[in-house]
Amino acid sequence: MQPQVRNLNALIAELGKGTAGQKAQIDSDILRSEQSGAAQEQGLDAAQNREFGKIEQRASDKGMLFSGFSPDAQAEYTSTTYLPALAKLQEAIASTRAGLLGKKIDIDADVYGRAVGLRESDIAAKRNWDISEADRIAREREAERNRQFEAQQNALKIAAERSSSGSSGGGGGGPTAAQSFSAALGKVTGKDGYVGPGDYTKFKNQWISSGAGSAAQFDAAFSSFRNPKNKAYKLG
Repeated sequence: MQPQVRNLNALIAELGKGTAGQKAQIDSDILRSEQSGAAQEQGLDAAQNREFGKIEQRASDKGMLFSGFSPDAQAEYTSTTYLPALAKLQEAIASTRAGLLGKKIDIDADVYGRAVGLRESDIAAKRNWDISEADRIAREREAERNRQFEAQQNALKIAAERSSSGSSGGGGGGPTAAQSFSAALGKVTGKDGYVGPGDYTKFKNQWISSGAGSAAQFDAAFSSFRNPKNKAYKLG
């Protein structure tokens, strides 16, 4: 059976089914990471609010509630503690997400590579099959040509023997009827190597009327002049 070259996208889709579980797990990990990050951000906000409250309380205890103490202390906490912690947390979240997405990309790249490999294997198998099939057809054609040639030679030999035995014996050495007709047919052979049905019938009638032999003998002797793909020849 002739090998088929599978469609690349179909192969990718088929192989991708086997990775659906892995990718779903990665998506789940990404979601958990984002949820954990959001919870930690809320924790940082809560810690900031608590610290701001403590700052306000200290200012109140010192009678500095309406001075610049509270805003300055809050700003310092925000810049030195809250924002660095928030930036570090967001960087960790982004890094985790990037790593997990990278795993998905690696999975897809592996699927694509395997699909390409399978398709290249299909192409190689198809190429080898085509070469083998072309070689087989060439051998069959050569065998058919040899068969036709041998059949023609045997028929010519039989026709020559019959023509020789039926002659009066005078002149020997001249061309036999089969040889003469073979030469005549050769002159009207087309570029495809075959004689047209009309010329073939004309020479067959001459063969019969000259007493060289029967229609069946003509067909057997000169089969190689008939195009096997043309069904217009009248045999018998």
